[in-house]
Amino acid sequence: MELFRSTIRVRPSVAHPLYYDWQFGYLSIWLFGESSDDASERAEQILEQLPYETVGEWSKCQAANAVAPESEKVAAAEKEAAQMGLALHLDCFATGLDEGSFAE
Repeated sequence: MELFRSTIRVRPSVAHPLYYDWQFGYLSIWLFGESSDDASERAEQILEQLPYETVGEWSKCQAANAVAPESEKVAAAEKEAAQMGLALHLDCFATGLDEGSFAE
C-alpha cells in the first residue's frame, strides 16, 4: 500500500459550525490505498461525510511523495497520516476575503 494525497477546494456547508467564520479553503486528505483510484474513491467517501461543499472538479489522489509539503503544518499532517493511516488538513480563508481565482 502507498500513501496518497488529494487536495480539494471546499466551502463550509450551512451545517458547518464555523460557517460564518470562513468562506473557502483547501482540504487535504492523506490515506493509504492500493492505487490512486482506490485512494480517490475512499477520499471522496470521507469528504461526503464532512460538512463541506466541493468547488470545481474533484482531482485524483497523487502519491504523497509527489507533492512537497507547503508548510510545517502540512508536513506534520503527512507524517501523522504515515503513522495513523489517515490525516486531514484544512487551510481556510476568512469571510470577506477576495476569492480571486479560487472558484475557477
